[in-house]
Amino acid sequence: MLRALNEMDYAADTAARAFARDGFDAVVIWAPSWNKLEPQQGRIDASQWTVFDADVAAAHADGLQTFIACSSQSPAWAIHVRARGTASGRVAPDDLTPSGPWAHYIERVLTRHPKVQGIAVMNEPNLGFIEAPARFIKCTAELIMTAATVWERNKATPILLAPACADLPDGSGWASVNYFTEGVLQALAGWKPPKGVELGWAHHPYNDVREHRPTTGIPLVHSILDRLGKHGRARRIWLTEGGYEFWTELNPNHPGGYYWEETPPLATQEQAQWLGVRNLMRWCEGLNPSVGTVEMFGQYLYQDTELSGGGWMSGMVRPDGSPRPLHAGWKSL
Repeated sequence: MLRALNEMDYAADTAARAFARDGFDAVVIWAPSWNKLEPQQGRIDASQWTVFDADVAAAHADGLQTFIACSSQSPAWAIHVRARGTASGRVAPDDLTPSGPWAHYIERVLTRHPKVQGIAVMNEPNLGFIEAPARFIKCTAELIMTAATVWERNKATPILLAPACADLPDGSGWASVNYFTEGVLQALAGWKPPKGVELGWAHHPYNDVREHRPTTGIPLVHSILDRLGKHGRARRIWLTEGGYEFWTELNPNHPGGYYWEETPPLATQEQAQWLGVRNLMRWCEGLNPSVGTVEMFGQYLYQDTELSGGGWMSGMVRPDGSPRPLHAGWKSL
């Protein structure tokens, strides 16, 4: 199983690079989001490639396998129809066809660095497209098929990774990963990737880590592998992003609105992070092949910033640069 660091601004983070060279096999780099790359239809902001190109070059220089992640943020002009009546525009693009603008965006990312090992073409569509739940499953399946067509016409070799769902547990409504995964697989029934195109199932196992599911129950990763087998797909999965999500709480009096939640204490959460990541990784590596294969575990973030991701914290290193137990014990996993 590949051990990957999922990192933003990888080239600029010298500490992360130094650790990655000796502690990881791969790095997941973020492509510029479509809404920033093409804020107006047909007008590409070439400056958005700068950080991306530098990150890919740094990963190659560090001798790491390189994977790319794409966000699900569409520019306003590309969701003009589907976003009507929604609050935040969290919907799939209007045009899902292989000749449409989303396909052209994915093609730009693909052809920018065609020699990487894999590209996750969307990010958590069960959340990113949630404001159109009546069709977000069908749209996700259509985008997977469209991306495969883009791969075919470019004779692309990277693994096409999708749908990269957030692992919301049962009880989360239409966004729950079991409901969503089952729906996407049903929508893909009878479809096979074009010859030469390798489709890999991507997933984000945050809940499996934080809820310690390998020791408290059946991980959601296991459920997805079962569903893949049930629908005649390969029982293989790439955990392109994951880790332990620290509990944060909204506080309007704090700059940015977030602060560390004190219950449970931070020290308790940090120990839980180490145990949760360790337990899931060991479970993945010990899977019976009849259940399936986990090809990658992607730890999201090396170091947290004070308000990383608007309050999201999952890094191996604290904002002040001091290591958490996960950092200290990573190489012994």
